[in-house]
Amino acid sequence: MSFGLAVESERRNLFRYALHLCGRDRDEAEDLVQDTMLLALRAEHQFKAGTNLSGWLATIMRNKR
Repeated sequence: MSFGLAVESERRNLFRYALHLCGRDRDEAEDLVQDTMLLALRAEHQFKAGTNLSGWLATIMRNKR
C-alpha cells in the first residue's frame, strides 16, 4: 500500500480525534483533518516504516491544533 493510501485509510480515526480536539465542531474538525493529512504527505520522508502511522498522524494533528 502506498503511503498516501495508508494515510487516507486513517481519515475516519483522524476525524474522530479532530472532533475531540475541536469541541465537536465538524467543520473545524474536517479542516484539521485535511491540514494534518497534507502535512503528513509533505513529511513522508520523516515517517519510519514499520512504526505506528496512526500515532504519528495524531501527533501531527495535536501539534497543528
